Amino acid sequence: MPSTRQPYGLLGLCVSLVAILGIALVITAAIVAVAALAADLALGWPWLRGFLLDATTPQKGEATGPLRLVLLIALAAYFAVAVAVLALARWRGRASWRQIVGYGTTLWRLDDRLLWAIAAGALLYSFAATALLGYLYPQSQSWFTLPANRTDRLLLFVLAAGFAPITEELLFRGWIYTSLRFSFGIWPAMLASAALFGAAHYEDTHLYALAVFPVGIALAAIRERTQSVKASMLFHAVNNFIAFCAAALNIG
Repeated sequence: MPSTRQPYGLLGLCVSLVAILGIALVITAAIVAVAALAADLALGWPWLRGFLLDATTPQKGEATGPLRLVLLIALAAYFAVAVAVLALARWRGRASWRQIVGYGTTLWRLDDRLLWAIAAGALLYSFAATALLGYLYPQSQSWFTLPANRTDRLLLFVLAAGFAPITEELLFRGWIYTSLRFSFGIWPAMLASAALFGAAHYEDTHLYALAVFPVGIALAAIRERTQSVKASMLFHAVNNFIAFCAAALNIG
């Protein structure tokens, strides 16, 4: 018999987010440890040491060295967060776990003009916001600069267009939005989840977090309109793919 358990309330949501963080940290540490041990056993310590030295050595056009290592750890961390969210959803929702993270059947009609308008408007806003930031705050251009090294660029692409859309949508529009919507309704859930999404993209000037906030609202609207994070994952991936291509072409 399917579970009838509901998403968490505000207190339960806060506790669950701490639990997700803890589980993700353990999984990330385990992935890194197993990967290092496997590399040591298969290729030897000299190779592993050389890889670590290469990963932490500044590449051409980069101000800091550990970029490649950071990207690899970020991939592991994003994977770990997704696993933690799904594990907690499975534990909380039992047979109805898909409802807890909004991973049910996507109600997407091709003739839904409002849905297409939201998606198109968000894409245009994202491109315009990036251009405006670059014009008003030239230092922000470094946020969208791709690494010169091809391996690092490939890792960044996989992270931005693959892992990030899946994990961030499961967390923000799945786990968080579902609980907030159940407790407070659509608009508070949209605004709060978008604010948390923006906070996750925080940097020293706050500008990028503020620029990301409307995109978070659009993603929540897409998730609400289609009743599934699958649609918001797709849009998120397309948005990041376009941003990556623009950065590669030095436009926007």
